[in-house]
Amino acid sequence: MIADLHSIRAALGPWATVTPRRRHARAVAVKGLHGPPAPRKERLLAMVDQMTAGDSLHVNDELNAANSPVKVVFQEDGNLVLYRTDFQPWKALWTTPTWHKPAREADMQPDGNFVIYNTDVTPHQALWATNTWNHPGSRLVLQDDGNLVIYDPNDHPLWATNTWQPDLPAHWATAPDGTLLAAVGDPAVYVMIGGKRHHVPDPQTFEAEGYDWSNIHWISLEELNNVPLGDPVPHVTRFIIDTGDQHLGRNHYMHTKCGIDLTTGEVAGTTRVWTLHGSAASTAWFRSSLWTAPACRLPRTSPSGMA
Repeated sequence: MIADLHSIRAALGPWATVTPRRRHARAVAVKGLHGPPAPRKERLLAMVDQMTAGDSLHVNDELNAANSPVKVVFQEDGNLVLYRTDFQPWKALWTTPTWHKPAREADMQPDGNFVIYNTDVTPHQALWATNTWNHPGSRLVLQDDGNLVIYDPNDHPLWATNTWQPDLPAHWATAPDGTLLAAVGDPAVYVMIGGKRHHVPDPQTFEAEGYDWSNIHWISLEELNNVPLGDPVPHVTRFIIDTGDQHLGRNHYMHTKCGIDLTTGEVAGTTRVWTLHGSAASTAWFRSSLWTAPACRLPRTSPSGMA
């Protein structure tokens, strides 16, 4: 039963795309293998996001979501694996239990069952199936939200991997502010702000802004170029530390403000110390001289060659 759509959209934010007929698909009970292997339909599947009755995947074939970095790969080790490709290395979301088995073909059968076969023997040996037989005309769909679902001809879900990804927008231009993007093979990193990507000019600025290298989403150059380009993030040359008024005990206080040069690592700052005496206060000012502070140098943990 589908939950209230308004509450889902409110929880996920304005950038979420609610597709109830797909997102909340449920898997059906396993009842065994049914139906003969589907005849091979000769059509290119490498760039499509679904399989209809008669379609087959062979080793090294794949399905690709239409508008997000998700794909299904029929691997040489026998596994059919659902991946997110915006992680390095790719993140596996789901896999069939066919590793190291002689899996040769995955068929979307006319009876609605999706079955992986060993075609080296006659008759073909079924190794795994979705058990969605008795629903002729069904199709297998790889959705932009990361879910792999079988729908009957009336668009009712019969089976799903239940791998819906709440942080995966269908279009990166609708990603929330702060989302980090980069094209595979390109060192340039961008941050999403207001529906546009803004180039982060260097590792110092990246780290000074508090971004995390592990949170970068690696997408194709074509996907990146489809996101509107905004102004670059201003280059940060100094990182300011302001402690605010600190109570040292009794009536003694201190306030320190210093700046760190992100290029040289040099630190310059001002410290004010004062003591309260009733309604009056005696204040002493201490201005530091310029000194080199190796301990304050920011760690260079960025990927080499960042543009």
